[in-house]
Amino acid sequence: MALFSKVLPKTYPELCAVYLPRAIGDEVALSKALEAINALKGCKHLNPDQKQYLDDISNRVYHYECDLLHGRGPRQVGDQKPANGAL
Repeated sequence: MALFSKVLPKTYPELCAVYLPRAIGDEVALSKALEAINALKGCKHLNPDQKQYLDDISNRVYHYECDLLHGRGPRQVGDQKPANGAL
């Protein structure tokens, strides 16, 4: 079943009611995040809330994949970026 119904929610809170963006810590969470991204990227015209929501989820996926690529475990809530600025 698709994460979003046929009608994509229009406001950030409505989008969060379907899938709340949060730190990605495993493949299941990654799969859900990618499902949300895929639902949004198929839309031609996103409103500002939908664009922000897409950006937020995309950034979480990016950080998760960077952590895996560099051999670090997934970040936890409150983790800081390394002092040298590396991801």
